[in-house]
Amino acid sequence: MNTKILWADDEIDLLKPHIMFLQTKGYDVIPAMSGMEALEILKKEFVNIIFLDENMPGLSGLETLQRLKKDYPHILDRRAESPKALSLGHRPRKMFVGNFAL
Repeated sequence: MNTKILWADDEIDLLKPHIMFLQTKGYDVIPAMSGMEALEILKKEFVNIIFLDENMPGLSGLETLQRLKKDYPHILDRRAESPKALSLGHRPRKMFVGNFAL
């Protein structure tokens, strides 16, 4: 069974090269155009990793993450934050949530 990645981003078409790269490495990538679409997919699909864009119209990545934590409290939140971004006071734009299982 391949590792499944759910990637939610309102600009998912711009990420096609990254998705294709992951697919060549054996990952199954499931794209979602919004936080709500990601939550709907999770009702039907098992995934191992979730990537969330923080700034999406409608349900933001942070709001999606809050709902995920409420509905699936066993997930691990591993936000991708660089030391430089933290030292400058910037918040990360992308989030990684790992080891997610329904």
